[in-house]
Amino acid sequence: MQKKNPSLGIEIGLLVVTILGAAFLYWTHTQQPYSAPQGTVDLLIKAGGSADLGEFQKASTAVYYADFVRHFGEQKYQRVSAIYDHVARLGMPQWQEYSQRALQQANVGYERLRERVNALGKEAFARLSVDERMQLMDDRSKYEAYVFDQGIQALPPEERARIDNVEDFRQGRDRYRFAQREGWNFLSDEDRSALGSPAVLSEGLTPEKVAFLDRVGLPLLDAKLKKELGEIQRSELSDPDAFKFKYGEPLAKDYLTKTKIPQALRIAPCQFPKEASGGSLLRGDIAGCRVTVQARKQVRQIDVTLRKADFRWLVEGVQPALYEISW
Repeated sequence: MQKKNPSLGIEIGLLVVTILGAAFLYWTHTQQPYSAPQGTVDLLIKAGGSADLGEFQKASTAVYYADFVRHFGEQKYQRVSAIYDHVARLGMPQWQEYSQRALQQANVGYERLRERVNALGKEAFARLSVDERMQLMDDRSKYEAYVFDQGIQALPPEERARIDNVEDFRQGRDRYRFAQREGWNFLSDEDRSALGSPAVLSEGLTPEKVAFLDRVGLPLLDAKLKKELGEIQRSELSDPDAFKFKYGEPLAKDYLTKTKIPQALRIAPCQFPKEASGGSLLRGDIAGCRVTVQARKQVRQIDVTLRKADFRWLVEGVQPALYEISW
């Protein structure tokens, strides 16, 4: 009679324990949220119906959640952009007042500089001998050229620095350019203090000019627009995605609170595109679920796409979008 091999019994026992352990782990996994597409869809709809953005986010991929929230943030972004455009228009008359004053005073300064050059040139002409003066007086163009050239040379350095092109200045072609460039220097200390920077006088929208328009225009907004704007700064508009996400979340929550998506729904067995082509052992990481739900007096069908990530099924897309349905 052969003796039984004790190691064989141990191996069988270990195999049974392993199988049971694996079965237990699989069962445990299936009891976890998001372990199956149908369960995730159910959790998403319930989170939407209870306006629980935290749970809604847990059931969603990062991309889907961000897109959902930014839909509401987009509307806020457009409204705030329009308000700040209005703010700029409100501030523009005061900017134009300063700009016109700077141009007018710079034009006066331009004429005085030309007079100064002419006076200095004539002083140099007066120091010439009688014969030299008579020779220049016989040719008007030579006389005018001499007076101008000598006047330019006699200008003190700080005045000469205001002329960027001598020939343009000779012909008077740089008057507007001079006024734009030098306008700030001809304003009063009070005006310069109110403006804050020469860049405010730019015809283009420099950051300094925009800041001035906001400083002047914001107090002129009516109460309704001030309330809509709240504490939102114009600088936040420079990053649209961040803006829409930040301000879209409370708006999305408000929408879900008011909408009250019905909780009674029917989820058909989810389909796995890869399983259809490769067999039941190859489900892949994409699933599609069709949901039937009552929206007002209509029965609506919603197609939900899910993606598996780290053993969790998360909603990647909903068609039509929840906010496109008349609940």
